Amino acid sequence: MGEVFALEERDGPAVDLSALFLEHHRALYRAALKILGSRERAEDAVQDAYLKVICSACVMKLKQPLAYLFRVVRNLAIDRHRRVAMEQRLFANEEEGVDVPMPMNTPDVIAMGRQDLRRIAQAMAALPARTQHV
Repeated sequence: MGEVFALEERDGPAVDLSALFLEHHRALYRAALKILGSRERAEDAVQDAYLKVICSACVMKLKQPLAYLFRVVRNLAIDRHRRVAMEQRLFANEEEGVDVPMPMNTPDVIAMGRQDLRRIAQAMAALPARTQHV
């Protein structure tokens, strides 16, 4: 696999990866779509790959430039897929918490608690002093 993407030692024409990318955009998109299963995420992965390719600072002389482009798209798509899977495991759906009661006390619960405390204090006041102390 390292052989496919190795830079060529000999002098030769550099491949315009941007033009090659645009020429094979649909095939690269389909490769990302197979991994991600979502059109939007696949298009995002392909766009990220394109930006990565055209923003590279060095001009590369690759033995198989098209295979290199597919590898870039594939790696980015796999990274996206893993990130989405991790986020789904870690974060609950927004709507799952809609009907969950708040953990804080509401005003009516606070009022009932205060009434209970008053009744307990009244009951204790009616007890003999020694029992109150205990």
